[in-house]
Amino acid sequence: MSNNKDKDYYKNKNEFFKDALLRFMLNKMEDLENDRIMIENRVVFHRLDEEDYRDMLINKTRRDYAYYIFRQIRELIDMYL
Repeated sequence: MSNNKDKDYYKNKNEFFKDALLRFMLNKMEDLENDRIMIENRVVFHRLDEEDYRDMLINKTRRDYAYYIFRQIRELIDMYL
């Protein structure tokens, strides 16, 4: 009986951890997307200055890197949890 309790405990713990990671990744991507929208709302495209261009480039790089890392995390979750 104890063995079943242990399995259920670890299953619940793994599911919680998996759900927490997925929520974290979703929240992070939403934050990055909100940053992108704020930058685009601030920018007047026909008068793009260096700071606006830099902010857009940094945000794009952060989003691309987050997608890359989160894809790897999802693969790890699928393999091990």
